[in-house]
Amino acid sequence: MPIYFVHVVRLPDNLTLSATLDDDANSTNLIKEARRFYPQLSNASAPRLSFKLQAGTIHISTHQGFFSVCATDLQFETRTAYEFLDSVNSAFYNEYGGAITAAEREYVFMDFHQTLDLLRSRYMKIVADQNLGMLQNELDGVRQTMTNNVKSALIMHDKLGEVESMSQNLVNSAGMFANESKNLNRMHLWRTYGRPTVIISIVVLVYYLVSLII
Repeated sequence: MPIYFVHVVRLPDNLTLSATLDDDANSTNLIKEARRFYPQLSNASAPRLSFKLQAGTIHISTHQGFFSVCATDLQFETRTAYEFLDSVNSAFYNEYGGAITAAEREYVFMDFHQTLDLLRSRYMKIVADQNLGMLQNELDGVRQTMTNNVKSALIMHDKLGEVESMSQNLVNSAGMFANESKNLNRMHLWRTYGRPTVIISIVVLVYYLVSLII
């Protein structure tokens, strides 16, 4: 998420007092777009402004008699861009505040570009660290989700094991019930038909023996 360029411009004549050294095509186009907004600015303008373009976002922060402007990509946080420009304004005013009004030519404070580069590098590192932290949080979230899914799977596996065990117990119980049913059925048949059959058999046998004797 780069900061493409940084300019420090005087109000109200829009004289560029200092700037970073950016010569890539994207920065050049964004600088041209940014300069279109300069005539709309004055001491009565809002202290902070942002304009979204197709190639990036222009951010402007006004200070005492001047403003700083930068361009970032569209994903760059506006709040961070304003914090960066406020740092630029503070550093520039502390070093050149008394000479701003008397400046007569463009880029008169060009040696300030080193400070601009340092501030830009610092804030880009802050953003990179923030993005790394966000990525780490996302990875932690994914890892936690995976851990929860594994735990759920293990719990489900345990429950399936319990269901299988219960099913096996039911099968065993059904087998025992079937055996008991068979035994009870045999006892019922014995009580119903066994005793009378034995008695009849004894009577028939006695009758047969008596008939032989007579």
